[in-house]
Amino acid sequence: MTEEEKVLLSINNPEQIFQQAKQGIGKLKKLQGWLPNSLPVNMLRNARGAGGIRLVGRFSLFASLEVVRQRLGSALNSILKIQQELKARLGTQAQSVQVDTIQHASTLLWH
Repeated sequence: MTEEEKVLLSINNPEQIFQQAKQGIGKLKKLQGWLPNSLPVNMLRNARGAGGIRLVGRFSLFASLEVVRQRLGSALNSILKIQQELKARLGTQAQSVQVDTIQHASTLLWH
């Protein structure tokens, strides 16, 4: 996996975001139901991961969802550009080439 394929989920103010989620403020209200009373989210301040703690990783994913969404959108656009480039280079032969974006999107989500 290249660095472009990764999203660093470092959060500048994880404690504040955690408290907002616990209080059900704004979009973070969705997290309220599954967050425990305490969570070592301070490790996300300058983290390069969630320290192997799934719940911290899940929290950081939801807290950084917009960044992740933007990166996935960029990756998907890159994949779609490949299809356009193939059509331009192959002309009529490109009709037999199909880029399966669903498979690539799921690969991006799970790796």
